[in-house]
Amino acid sequence: MDLRSVAPNARAAVFAAVCTLLAVAAHRLMSGTGIPVAAQVFGAVAVFCFARIAAALGERGLGSIALLVGGSQIGLHLLFHAAQASTMSTMPGMGQMSGNSSGMTIAHILAAATAAWWLRRGEAALFAAVERARVVLGASWRMVAWWAMGTRPIRSAPPAVPAFGPEVCRPAAARALLFTVIRRGPPPASGR
Repeated sequence: MDLRSVAPNARAAVFAAVCTLLAVAAHRLMSGTGIPVAAQVFGAVAVFCFARIAAALGERGLGSIALLVGGSQIGLHLLFHAAQASTMSTMPGMGQMSGNSSGMTIAHILAAATAAWWLRRGEAALFAAVERARVVLGASWRMVAWWAMGTRPIRSAPPAVPAFGPEVCRPAAARALLFTVIRRGPPPASGR
């Protein structure tokens, strides 16, 4: 099983949902106005497509996830700002929205950092679980195959046992002390 192919659509969908929901929440909190549903859906689909391409590359580290989330947050911010501005222009008397404020930037940075950290932990857990499942399923499959063939699994070689042949005749006390470790004093003589 190629670990790059681990549920790329599901990983991209989770990534898109987390990024979009955090961006919507941060944008709505900082701007004080709603975001059109069409802009939210378009943003989620765009982030999903972006994340799906990245998910095909395999497990991503925190740095690459942070870059992907940061890029997504910038794109979503621009999209939501444009959607809110077009909605505001059709409603007279609503006032001017401050979409480029430092508070909005900080909110998007915090959302990106939180999402990157959370997504990295989830991705690491997913890949660890898949690796464990692959090992367990592989061992289970081998056991079923051995059972179906009527054979026993090949066991590893037994541990090495020191040889005591007829040419080596040691007293019982020497055999008892054979595996002791000398920790002090000069090195033992080589002619043992």
